[in-house]
Amino acid sequence: MMRVRIPFQGEMCDGEEVEFTATKEDWNVYECEDGTRVKIRFIVGKIVRLLDKRTDQGEPVYVTQWGQPQIVTQVQPHLMMER
Repeated sequence: MMRVRIPFQGEMCDGEEVEFTATKEDWNVYECEDGTRVKIRFIVGKIVRLLDKRTDQGEPVYVTQWGQPQIVTQVQPHLMMER
């Protein structure tokens, strides 16, 4: 594991980059009131476990970094502009 410094809640914190395997990367699907369906998927690129931060339950805090999300929309025909 590689030691890193990473921003978290307005301060720089020490952490360790954690190796990981993606076991499932589902889409988040949102239905808008106008009938449009928006699907978003975030692909995590890095996971860091903070060394000096814990949750109220004593668990370590993990910070994730990801790239550009993948976004797919299914727009209702009446919302489309004519070309």
